[in-house]
Amino acid sequence: MGLALVLLLVAPIPAFAAGTPATSVPSLSASVRVATLAPTVPAGASRVGAVPSNQPLTITVALRPTHPDRLASLLHDLYDPTSPRYEQWLAPGQFIGEFGPSRAQIDTVTAWLHHQGLHNTSVQGMAIRASGDASTVARALGVSFSRYQIGHTPTGYVASAAPLVPRAVAADISSIVGLSNTIRLHTSLDIASSKGTRGERSATSGASPAASTSCTTARAFAGNKFWTPDQISAFYGVNHLFAAGLTGNGKTIALVEFAQSVATQTKSFLTCFGLHNNVTVERVNGGAPNDPDGTVEAEIDIQEAATQAPGAAVVSYEAPNSGAGEYDVYSRIVTDDKAQVVSTSWGDCEADVASAGNFIDAMETVFQQAAAQGQSVFAASGDSGSEGCFDGTTSATSESLGVDHPAGDPFVTAVGGTSIVKPGAEPVWNDCEGVAGVFCAQNGGGAAGSGLSRHFARPSWQPLAPNASCTTCREVPDISANAGVYETFYDDGWIAVGGTSVAAPTLAGIAADIAEGSKGGRIGDFAPKLSALAAQHVYGSALTDVTTGFNWNSLRVETPGTTDLTRTHAGLYRTAPGFDLATGFGTPLAPGLACPMVTAMTPNHGKPGAHVTLRGVGLEKATIKFGSKTATVVTAGAKSAVVIVPQGSQTQSVTASDPMCTGTHLTSFKY
Repeated sequence: MGLALVLLLVAPIPAFAAGTPATSVPSLSASVRVATLAPTVPAGASRVGAVPSNQPLTITVALRPTHPDRLASLLHDLYDPTSPRYEQWLAPGQFIGEFGPSRAQIDTVTAWLHHQGLHNTSVQGMAIRASGDASTVARALGVSFSRYQIGHTPTGYVASAAPLVPRAVAADISSIVGLSNTIRLHTSLDIASSKGTRGERSATSGASPAASTSCTTARAFAGNKFWTPDQISAFYGVNHLFAAGLTGNGKTIALVEFAQSVATQTKSFLTCFGLHNNVTVERVNGGAPNDPDGTVEAEIDIQEAATQAPGAAVVSYEAPNSGAGEYDVYSRIVTDDKAQVVSTSWGDCEADVASAGNFIDAMETVFQQAAAQGQSVFAASGDSGSEGCFDGTTSATSESLGVDHPAGDPFVTAVGGTSIVKPGAEPVWNDCEGVAGVFCAQNGGGAAGSGLSRHFARPSWQPLAPNASCTTCREVPDISANAGVYETFYDDGWIAVGGTSVAAPTLAGIAADIAEGSKGGRIGDFAPKLSALAAQHVYGSALTDVTTGFNWNSLRVETPGTTDLTRTHAGLYRTAPGFDLATGFGTPLAPGLACPMVTAMTPNHGKPGAHVTLRGVGLEKATIKFGSKTATVVTAGAKSAVVIVPQGSQTQSVTASDPMCTGTHLTSFKY
């Protein structure tokens, strides 16, 4: 969803480098200020001085896709089962070849940057990157840079105005990443207290009720308010995918991190649970900073994804915690195009991201590329409930209502949160349900991120939630999973954590398993396919509808539940039958979400008109074909179906498909 281009000022471009006549590059004879590229100072921030002139700065000039109408048509057709281009994913490098910047655009931008004294330039996917000291970058863009802070906390720097850019490419520039560095991504992570009470936070050290490297200790404690990753597998039926041979084998899960993982902690966890995933680290822009709380996040993501997809390779892409780091790490993942599934548990208030010089639209281009390549991107919806922009310190206002980015992007599957009280009781997660006032939220309570995007339009595939005040806004989340108290291994012991940080890698692991069984080897943008499957009424087989919440005053499950964390927005947003703004389509039942696969058939021979029983996964709404002939389905569930053999002869392959995908496993029937 782009913003209109506004040209404010026409001015001569600053002087070229000495000895280079301006006439040598006629297209650079004038420049303009583009209002939509101007960053804004964060609310409440105070200027504390200029950025030192010798401070190194890097900018990334992100360009819009060429042929946007053709790109929109492709993205529609790739997800339309009736189109000849359905699931014909673009090959590595093909997106840039078809929709990337032209040589003329690259040359113009590069020449402009060089003439302004920025000689350290490189082309990276849809962008041109350049660096220099602050004085050179400021002069090149016709701005100045000032440092800001909120209270006594340094916030970062912000450019003073919209940048001057060459008129010849002004309309082509989506964003100049690096005009500000105030974006700081936060984890969707809630560290439980030693007593396991939600709504309280404690330091990481000593937080575990089972602070032991003993796997026996961890498993013994599980089930008493705390769940282990393999128990989460059982809750969602992932073990049935394993039984069908779907473990994510041959697939890669990319994890986006802004803190370092610790190889020794990863190894200890994998050993404890008998896992053998190949886990590697890719450092982007020098890698991520040392951040102990962030490291907990990085470890959770690896451990949960590996548990749900024990055959998958896991790559932790680790980058600096900034807008530039975020853009570059996602750009690297889609450019590498090695991962079929991408997951992040980091995000920021959408309104803050949208104010960073059109950065949010540059990010959407990256997610469009992922969708075109068949990559499934999952993002935690956040831990501030319906108040995604609540800062945690003051009384919530209408401005605090919002969603997190990147979960709000329509090409990302937003994963919300539930809290498993016990098997079969899984209300929407809200630590402050039933509590009066904002005190609970101010003191560490969390709730599943949900609500309406103020930036992105509701995509055509998304149903309208019954409690949506905006009928044209993108709705969050798409699906949910356990965000309740969960055990993870960190600092040589077991700690109890929670949050939608846990939920996102859960779905990513399940998606890797599903992708293994897909004919195309990739699922692509997961949410549109999930919506199409949900429309066929698959509750009880592929999804569990979440209609309840847990009242912490009465300590009981109640209907409905809400995600109003601060208790100041009249219970926004409520659970409801079917799709809603609290939990999306509900929680996964993996056997029904899988690509339909027929793994066994009884009998496997006979005459037309005979009844045969099929076994496998994903069969509840599958179209079953014997060769090219469609069979009549008598009864069907996720793991079995009875069908009538259609007309045919000789030996025919029996295949199955549904709105999610077409399965790879072939079974034969002999007439």
